[in-house]
Amino acid sequence: MLKDSFYILSKTTTDVNGNFLCSVRFNPLHVIYQVHFQGNPITPGACIIQIIKELAESLTQKCLLIKEIKNLKFINAIIPNDFPEVIFQISLQANENGDAYLSNVIVLSGEIVFAKLNLRLSVIDA
Repeated sequence: MLKDSFYILSKTTTDVNGNFLCSVRFNPLHVIYQVHFQGNPITPGACIIQIIKELAESLTQKCLLIKEIKNLKFINAIIPNDFPEVIFQISLQANENGDAYLSNVIVLSGEIVFAKLNLRLSVIDA
C-alpha cells in the first residue's frame, strides 16, 4: 500500500460526467524516488497502476484485483518536484452483479496528460 507514504489523497470530487477526480500529492522524499532515479526522481509506472487500484478500492469500498489492463499509454513522466500534485480521473462502471468494474483512467495536471488506460477489476471476497 502506497497511500500515506508514497502519496497522499488530497481530495476527491466528481465531474459533470460522473468521473471521480482524485487529487494526489506525491512525497518526493519517499525511498522509491531515491532509487528511481536518484537525483532525477520519476514516478514509476507500476506505482501509478498501484495508486489507481488503491483509489478504486477507496471509491468502491471493496477489495479489488486488477484482472486486465488495456490500452496503457504513458505519455509524460511524472516528476514529483515539477508536478507534486496530479489528478487521477477515474470512471467506474460496475457490472450487473456488482462483482467487477470497468474503469477508464486519465492521469493529468492541467493540460498535461501523463497516462491513459483502461482496466478491468474484480471484487475479492475479503
